[in-house]
Amino acid sequence: MMERKFASKMKRKYRLTRTAMLAMIAGTAMVATSACAAESNGNGNGDETTTIRVVTSVPNSVPYIVLQAAAKIGVWDGTGLDVEVISGSTPTIGQVMAGGQADMALANGPTLVGTIEQGLNATIVAGNDLIWDTRMIVGSASTAKSAEDLKGANFGITGRGGPGDYSVVRMAEKLGWSEADYKFTTLKDLPSLMAALESGAIDAFPWGSDVGYRMQALGTGKIVADAADFVGPNVFHGFSVNDDFIEKHPDLLKRFFEAYFEAVKRVQQDPKLLLDILVNDWNVAADAAQLIVDEGSFDLISTDGAITDDELKGLADAAAYSLGDDSMKDKPVKFTYWKDL
Repeated sequence: MMERKFASKMKRKYRLTRTAMLAMIAGTAMVATSACAAESNGNGNGDETTTIRVVTSVPNSVPYIVLQAAAKIGVWDGTGLDVEVISGSTPTIGQVMAGGQADMALANGPTLVGTIEQGLNATIVAGNDLIWDTRMIVGSASTAKSAEDLKGANFGITGRGGPGDYSVVRMAEKLGWSEADYKFTTLKDLPSLMAALESGAIDAFPWGSDVGYRMQALGTGKIVADAADFVGPNVFHGFSVNDDFIEKHPDLLKRFFEAYFEAVKRVQQDPKLLLDILVNDWNVAADAAQLIVDEGSFDLISTDGAITDDELKGLADAAAYSLGDDSMKDKPVKFTYWKDL
């Protein structure tokens, strides 16, 4: 397992500018005020099932596996919860939440901060994976073996202001590079990045460890650096909840997170279950799935959702970079720990 500087307590995102995010949220904010946050079906015996709708920013993602494979894991068994997972994307998280289509979001931390900053009435309540799980991936024939070897590289990213862009910039700063020592090429998505890497159009690209391990298993790429070593404490993915839902259902949320984090512990203690989901449900090649399990990607998931002050400061810095607003670095992140709701 790759050594990490910061204790544990992936897809990349398009930049949401202030104007775009504000317009997106404002267009649906009126709907949110009248939308029903949850549905309850009582049986008359005090046994009530309540639906919670959670939007995620990417499908079939290792950090989201407890939520996205909940039925197989049995996350909600005996909780009385009916959790509906809605497949969204980073640019639509705020719209879905403000439009009343979801009560909660599981997404990249800076995205959550950005939607709140631009007017969404929501609060971050838990961290999911706090380590900045982005790796620098090069082609299999590359001679690069470390971050230092990437000086002068052309990095592929999916958008300026996103986690990949942020990772490279912070790495360059820590290594003392100037802006002339590296460059960016913006491409549409992960398949485009992989194709560009194979063709030599780019030298490297930043992405989550699960993709890096899959590429290593397939012989199409390799990981040479861990962005967490340069980014520092942060909130890579987390949960935010609409404020009206928090006000009406604090105990329901506590039940949700108690079950969720207990399930995280179970999966961490049962790597065979994780391997089974990856191979048999998500169609990940067996050797790649085994590498993901062996390298401990899922061990990065928090088992209680707590976020430290240093991690909140790192999140504010990443959100400020994403939105291009340095003033946000000193602005407190809107956060209330789920146990304190």
